[in-house]
Amino acid sequence: MKIHLSAVGTSLLRNAEDKDPKIKDKLITLGLERWYNLSLDDKKQMVIVQNRSELKNILRNFIRENGDKASAELSSLLKAFKKFNHEPSDTKVFLYYTKSENSRSAGEVIKEYFRDLGYDVELAEVSKINSEENFYEGLTDLFDKVVTKLIKWRNEGHEIFINVTPGFKGESIFLSTAGLMLEATLYYLHESFNDIVVLPSPVCPYTFISIILCSIMIECRDLALNHRWVMGLLRAQRHGAHISVISLTLLGIAHIGVRDHYLSTKICYKQI
Repeated sequence: MKIHLSAVGTSLLRNAEDKDPKIKDKLITLGLERWYNLSLDDKKQMVIVQNRSELKNILRNFIRENGDKASAELSSLLKAFKKFNHEPSDTKVFLYYTKSENSRSAGEVIKEYFRDLGYDVELAEVSKINSEENFYEGLTDLFDKVVTKLIKWRNEGHEIFINVTPGFKGESIFLSTAGLMLEATLYYLHESFNDIVVLPSPVCPYTFISIILCSIMIECRDLALNHRWVMGLLRAQRHGAHISVISLTLLGIAHIGVRDHYLSTKICYKQI
């Protein structure tokens, strides 16, 4: 089985509003101009909830009329399937969106589209990393809901492909690091010549990863005592993942990143 991971942004919402005057007029009537750019706590998110059925129908019709040009996710994933010769019968699409009603609407409609094409599709919701306060929580949630499943599928012998075209930079960097350690294929849709580019993925043998892990454990002796990361490992194990050097290394990298983030903002960090 081929597993394709992709974030779901709001390019579908932006394109629908910018390219279809009728959709734009409808959004103006609802007070949802620039609905693709709403913050998580914007009151207009509730307007989307109240009109979810109608808005999703609008997005479905927009995709039917525009196909892979409707959004960055559709364009990059469909081109990747063609480039790698991945058929629906042997391909799983794993989508995730950040917790907001506008992103949720886009994610659900895109999931339906791939499902109708015959693909096995899974959709996950993760916490949004949009401030210093929720940086730690966001990385934890991303590991818990996304990376643990990648580890599980990799251990089961499936091939992992990560689409880094859409999504927030912080999430993409973290997932790219995970992908390299899981020997995944990383790719993105190059804007200049509108084609899929496969990113170089140097082989990371287990001995090399072990060296990285040793450095991390020396640097972060309190890693095992940090209950959030331990709970992340336990949840990964319940999903069927082996508690391996790879998973420990990913946790360590994320832990060091969070530690340095707090130090840079002069927030007290206790060393053991």
